Amino acid sequence: MNKISYRARARELGEQIEDFKRDIKTLEDNLEAAEESAMAMERERDELLETVNRNSSEQDALVEFWNRKVFDAKTGLDTAKAQIRRLGSQSEARAEDFEHLDVLADGYKSQRDDARSDLATYQLRIIELEETLRRPEARKARFQSELETSDLDAAATLRRTEKELDKVIMNLREQVAALTIDKDGLTFERDGLIESGAEYEAKGARDAKIISNLRSNAEGDAVTIQHCAD
Repeated sequence: MNKISYRARARELGEQIEDFKRDIKTLEDNLEAAEESAMAMERERDELLETVNRNSSEQDALVEFWNRKVFDAKTGLDTAKAQIRRLGSQSEARAEDFEHLDVLADGYKSQRDDARSDLATYQLRIIELEETLRRPEARKARFQSELETSDLDAAATLRRTEKELDKVIMNLREQVAALTIDKDGLTFERDGLIESGAEYEAKGARDAKIISNLRSNAEGDAVTIQHCAD
């Protein structure tokens, strides 16, 4: 299965954060426009109060209407400000999470590469030792063949050589067994690193989904602020 590299994934999420910050800047611009609109409505209200000053009942109704309208606009602006602050905090937190994820991904990738390199080295060493083991076994077989046709003194020498070869063969077999154990341990460690990498990829996918949801919320906030401005 093809996998996106950790660094590429973190870079993609970083780009999404930059888009997110631009969306927040747009919301802030819309907020400024909405504030100016609210101030314009307050001025219009004051002018209207002066115009209808002679009719108290109509004045009261208009004052109540414009007070309510200004109040609603200010409430919408306060809500938008709170949402922008919240989105900004979430954006900064996400950026820190992605930086931490990038560092962890590099660390796991380095450990995984080291484990693969060590595993390959052990496998090569086992092959070399097995080849080395075959050479003394062949010599032992040749000595045993010579024992059958040699005199007593030569036979004694050959038997001593045979015992030495047995020791060499046993030592080599022990080394092969130890390396096999180390190789199994490295294989287990490599599998664990691969599994951890898959978990971080899944976390990156979840974070991307959260960013998408936050962007949708930000777009909805922009519509709300624009509505208040209108």
